[in-house]
Amino acid sequence: MASTIKVDNIEGSTGSTITVPTGQTLTLTDGLAVASLPTVTVAKGGTGIPGGFTAGDVLYATGATTLAKLPKGTAEQILSMNSGATAPEWTSVDVSVGGTGLASFTAGDILYATGATTLAKLAKGTASQSLAMNAGATAPEWVAPASGTLKAFSAMTPKTGRWTQSTGSSWLTVNDGSSDFAVTITPDATTNKILLDVSIGLYVPNNSSYNYGSAFKIYRSISGGAAGYPTEFESVSHGSRQQASWKWGVEGGTHAYQPNFRAMCVDTSHNATTAITYTLHLRGHSSGTYTACFNHNPQSGSTSGGQDANTICNFTAMALA
Repeated sequence: MASTIKVDNIEGSTGSTITVPTGQTLTLTDGLAVASLPTVTVAKGGTGIPGGFTAGDVLYATGATTLAKLPKGTAEQILSMNSGATAPEWTSVDVSVGGTGLASFTAGDILYATGATTLAKLAKGTASQSLAMNAGATAPEWVAPASGTLKAFSAMTPKTGRWTQSTGSSWLTVNDGSSDFAVTITPDATTNKILLDVSIGLYVPNNSSYNYGSAFKIYRSISGGAAGYPTEFESVSHGSRQQASWKWGVEGGTHAYQPNFRAMCVDTSHNATTAITYTLHLRGHSSGTYTACFNHNPQSGSTSGGQDANTICNFTAMALA
């Protein structure tokens, strides 16, 4: 039988405690403020934590009958034990388990080790900087290129086929029948030094007109500027002898064979940042003409021999700071 009790206050017979007998249930449907309710301990099935939670909080035990809450971590963090192995914490993936220990990166960052289990990041450098070790040899750093380091490289101009040219008392452009033997480079500063490297495979068969050898010069043409033979490429002439970049004489009386002749020179006077084309020129002695055979097999003893597998003509230009 249901009964209703209407009272202003309910008090215990002694003190402030009201006891509900074992086996009985007291149901409260209204009338008590949350603040007046007691905190339910872990032993009673609660958390023992007043005040509520924030979305993402993680509960963990700090003892047999006590709980604590760990606020949520940041994006991509993982839950791991702290260094004392007493409580969980949010961390980045540590190096020891295959991570970096770093929370974020910027495009161009470089990772380097600062210890056996620690990594650091070096922010990207600026244009044309080089990666080097710092003065203490402890970490990498970005530095300006040292003077004399390679700044630019022009694609080489190889000539692998065999060809012949007749030469005499005037300078002529070395050309294999399809294009000049030349190389083009664009320096990035007027002070760049242009290193020129020329390799030539040349054979001249027996010819009395060849008694005084042959000579080569480099012709320079600057886009939007001057063209001609830079004097710094030439050796000093003696008497009636021609000025040239390189010369060689006869072998065995009236013929010559240079399968791998190589020479270098440096252009320091171009004063340009536009395209510069260097072209190889050739001439013989003024007393007659002869046929110069490039990449030619000398065993035939004539100008009609085949390709020499041991020779190649190559022209390379490099810009140095």
